[in-house]
Amino acid sequence: MKRVLSLGRLVVAQGKNSLTGARKVMDDFVGIKEMHAAQQKVKGLQKKNSVGKTKRSEFELELADITKRLSVLSTERTRLTGMLDAKYFQLQMLQHELTLAMVLEKKKQHQLRENRNRLAKMMLTVMLYLFL
Repeated sequence: MKRVLSLGRLVVAQGKNSLTGARKVMDDFVGIKEMHAAQQKVKGLQKKNSVGKTKRSEFELELADITKRLSVLSTERTRLTGMLDAKYFQLQMLQHELTLAMVLEKKKQHQLRENRNRLAKMMLTVMLYLFL
């Protein structure tokens, strides 16, 4: 009987060892599955990161192009502003010259009227002397 009990204990111990071994294999298998899942996540994130880097590169190139165009536009604006200032100054000078010419023309017209009035007075005076 002792032998049977001893044999039974041996079988139970072997069973426990088998279960422990099976459990260890199962845990290892589950760990491998988790590791594979984590690796898949890493690969997915690496792809997203790669896409993000590509888009960033494209945006940086576009930004450089826009910056270059802004620089050209700024230079052109500065040039045109200078031209506009010169044209405005030229317009002011022409306006001043025109104003002076109009003033001189008015003075000439006034002198002509005065000269005509003097001439008319002289003619009247001469006619009066001739008829008297």
